[in-house]
Amino acid sequence: MSFIRHRNTPDLSAGLVPPGSSSQTGWTSPFAEQTSRLLSRHGINSLVTCLAYDPVQSLLAVGTAESKYGRGRIYLFGAGRVQRVIDPPPPNETSSGIAGLGLTKKEGAASVVDVRFVCGGRRLLVLDGGDHVLLYDLAACPPGLVGRATYAKVACLATDPALEWALVGLQAGGDVMAFDLVSGRPAVGGGAWRLGNVWREREREKGRVAGLHSIGVVGVHWHPRDVGKLAVAYTEAVVVYSFKRNEVQKWLELPQHQTGKARITCAAWHPTGTFIVAGLDDGRLVVWDVKEGRVLCVCTVVVDSIEDNSCRRAPIAKLSWCCKSPSNPDDTALLILGGNAPSLSSPSTSTTSTTPLTFLDLGPTPTYATSSWDTLTQHFTAPKRLVPLPVPPGAEVASYTLIPRSSPHYHGACDPIAALVLLTSGEVVTLTIPSGYPISPTNMLPPSLSFIHPFVNRIFLTHIPRERWLGLVEKRQTGENFLRGGAPAPTFHGESRYPYPFRHVVLAAHADCTIRAWDVGFGRSSEIENAGQLQVDVARAVGRVGETDASGMAGVTVVGMSEVTAEMVAGTKGGEVVVWRWGVNNNNAFLGRREDEKEEGETKPGEVRDISHRTEPNLREGLMPLVLYALPGGKAPVSAVKVSDVGFVAAASENGCVSVLDLRGPAVIFQAQVGDLTREQDKRSSLLAFGKGKHAMDGRPEFATVLEFGVMTLGEDGYSSIACFVGTDRGRVVTLKILPVQGAGKGQPGYRVEPAGVSKVGSDRVMAVCPVNGDNGLPAAATVDAVAGLREGRKVDGILVVATQSTARVFKPPTSKPVASRSLDDISGHLCDAASVVYPPRSLSSPNVPPFAALLTLHSSGSLARIFSLPHLKELSHLSLPALDPARALNAAISRSGSILAWMGPSEIGLYSVWRETQQGYQRRDERYHGAGDGGDFLVIEGRECPARPTISGVEWVTGTQYVSVTDLGILIGGEGWERRREMEKQAAQGAHREEGGGTASKSQEGWGEYLARQIDERMERLNVVDDAMMKLQETTQGWSESVNNYVKKQKREALLGSIKKSFF
Repeated sequence: MSFIRHRNTPDLSAGLVPPGSSSQTGWTSPFAEQTSRLLSRHGINSLVTCLAYDPVQSLLAVGTAESKYGRGRIYLFGAGRVQRVIDPPPPNETSSGIAGLGLTKKEGAASVVDVRFVCGGRRLLVLDGGDHVLLYDLAACPPGLVGRATYAKVACLATDPALEWALVGLQAGGDVMAFDLVSGRPAVGGGAWRLGNVWREREREKGRVAGLHSIGVVGVHWHPRDVGKLAVAYTEAVVVYSFKRNEVQKWLELPQHQTGKARITCAAWHPTGTFIVAGLDDGRLVVWDVKEGRVLCVCTVVVDSIEDNSCRRAPIAKLSWCCKSPSNPDDTALLILGGNAPSLSSPSTSTTSTTPLTFLDLGPTPTYATSSWDTLTQHFTAPKRLVPLPVPPGAEVASYTLIPRSSPHYHGACDPIAALVLLTSGEVVTLTIPSGYPISPTNMLPPSLSFIHPFVNRIFLTHIPRERWLGLVEKRQTGENFLRGGAPAPTFHGESRYPYPFRHVVLAAHADCTIRAWDVGFGRSSEIENAGQLQVDVARAVGRVGETDASGMAGVTVVGMSEVTAEMVAGTKGGEVVVWRWGVNNNNAFLGRREDEKEEGETKPGEVRDISHRTEPNLREGLMPLVLYALPGGKAPVSAVKVSDVGFVAAASENGCVSVLDLRGPAVIFQAQVGDLTREQDKRSSLLAFGKGKHAMDGRPEFATVLEFGVMTLGEDGYSSIACFVGTDRGRVVTLKILPVQGAGKGQPGYRVEPAGVSKVGSDRVMAVCPVNGDNGLPAAATVDAVAGLREGRKVDGILVVATQSTARVFKPPTSKPVASRSLDDISGHLCDAASVVYPPRSLSSPNVPPFAALLTLHSSGSLARIFSLPHLKELSHLSLPALDPARALNAAISRSGSILAWMGPSEIGLYSVWRETQQGYQRRDERYHGAGDGGDFLVIEGRECPARPTISGVEWVTGTQYVSVTDLGILIGGEGWERRREMEKQAAQGAHREEGGGTASKSQEGWGEYLARQIDERMERLNVVDDAMMKLQETTQGWSESVNNYVKKQKREALLGSIKKSFF
């Protein structure tokens, strides 16, 4: 390590002292001690395994799998940035605690297998990889675990939003058990309900012994309108079970002469409960008439011929029988996952389909009482419309979740408006129903969920002034927003004050060539004033609509955004640079004519093209494409871009080209090879270097890795000027001076660029170039005010703080005479992955404080952050950053606020801070509001009640269908004493609620006389309610009977008169 002091440069870190000490001015150390604080987490920590949506509370649940990045977690999303994260207990801490049930504790992976919203969206039922059933209360803050149980191998769950029971189907033995969603325990006690493998018992009674061990449960489904009936799907049949009679009403067997050895994989009720459809592992469907137990048809998804066995089809993995309106459940459709023939273009994948999701619009169901069997069969085998729902090329669908418009009933398939499609890769695609049009997640889904919609390849960080960011509200034509639940945590006095005058804006480059910008905030404690997202489509801007990162050259490599003008620039793998500017879409009249951008031809190298017509059709106001520039020298990936606040854009590619554009033209005012700019220094430094800066060993050209604009005095100039600093992969910094052109005519560039010099900093990649004012330590950026001061003759005595992977140096450009220099790989050889000059909270907005500038470096391979003083580069502190992903260390970003944005997994980023948790009045929220990415938001909104469950019609009741109420179902499942236990549980819950709320006198303080009087009044009130209900039912039945009698008499009279007329006339 070497230190070279410069006497004329003041101490820019005078207000910063190491932890545990104080300076002579009385300032204490602002650094965190030992470990950096994790402010927030954004994204999904692991592979997504399941999704669930609740239309009552309008919430979305996402479950993940266990991986090397951590255990499985549950993410709950609501409106805007409302988010909660649940960490299920480890498998060794989860046990049933129930004796005498034959349940064994099983150690399994800590992955989330299934999630279900229950009890009107107020509770969440979770099944993990260890066959543990967990119940969480979402109304609590934070959501608390209120029940758990351990089963043998769980095959499926059955829930209903209006019922207080869940059914658990076991793979071992094929039994079905009940789980109480109020007490959080399995149904126990005398007479508790449990259904054995009735199909296996039936087969054994018939003397069929072969293959009985393989008969298991594949699905359990409540009747959509009669809670007293249950459909249990086994691998060889579907049975309809009656709770009231405690017996199987219908045995729906597979027709062996038509299906052969096919097995059932899934099943679903018709919304009216009249029919049942089952999917088979050979890609076919079987439809039964439940009332008669008759097979109506056996058909494929596309072709209705059961003899078409020329090719193997994908198994039916999942299906949903949708009703298009809650008021008309007879108008139905089928959404089917699987069952398609393999793609002809890829014969090797014999059971894989490129479009595995299919929507079959069946239309209105024929009237059952008046339709023949042929009519019903024709209805199911000849749908009105067949719509294949598209998915990304080469993607495989794992599952889907429907998004109902309002009603949670009919198994979540009532009037669906969209479907969240989960791919096997862990990505999520949102499609409209029934058209299958892709829905952009921008301002529809939270930013954390957009990390997998699709995956984010790279992230970048920029700073935008608070007032400017509040005005950047995108106006885009979107569909109905289906996440409207929850409420953000309250912000207490003094808590929402942001300690910096700018906002942290993340620029996320996705795999579908889109870029989304959103405010990451200053941790979960800060208030997000503008929670909206901005989106640009790079593929459309370059003229290749629909191209993705994997299928073409439009993949995004670098992104930048100006702070004041909010102009965005992005570079692609094909050497193209795109610039967007905020504006209004005035090209709607040309969208239809200019949809195919390929007709314009490829952009020539070095050409600047106007692309203002390539706007997105549904965007009314936002970031509009401005110009497209193709870097010369071939289609090499763009390595660095920078857009300034004063109209200049710099871009460089990996073939060594660097260019500067003036957006006032727009025009290219400078083009050169980095090797040409550094050739003279190569000749002076080594005789082995030759030819345009190419490395002597590998022959690759030297290219730019960092571009930065600044305003300062360069060398011996007697004035300050705009400068562009180019950091290369060989540890050099090239300084370009931007000067105005005197007497430039119309159509001529108003500025010119001159090389000012080259500085040698190290021998490896330059990671950061930070222009700093040498007098006060503030940024010497090319801002509007700084450039305006040049006309008045203002001078900025600036310095450059440069960090390579192994060296840090402070010097005055353009020469390489250093103020200070030191090594960065002196701790275990860990290289620097990111660096920036940082400032403590409020130092940028408080004029009467000493300088607080410091150099912050990140060494992700060792999860280490180091802080150095300026300009002497003396180490002030070092902190550990746990849980970083070393594989993506080079994509970390550091803001000037001292916040570190780094990857923690394949689709999750963490925001760290190097400052203390409380700094100059900044207070975080109560400790219980903090967790891993949790901010204390409320999920359940009181007053949103689950609508009444659909029930049987009057005709069905008169014809003999027994009505089973929810209370009756509780008695049938809960067994003896269920009502007493439930009443005690409700009283205990009410007592706990009164204690928490500080209510008035409780019932436990009343005397025995008052208690007796209250009990009598409550029972009399219940009896009156029951008596009124029975009277209304009697009146309704009597009125309906009279109407039927009158109708029959009228028909008889008309028939008699008709026969008389025929005999006479």
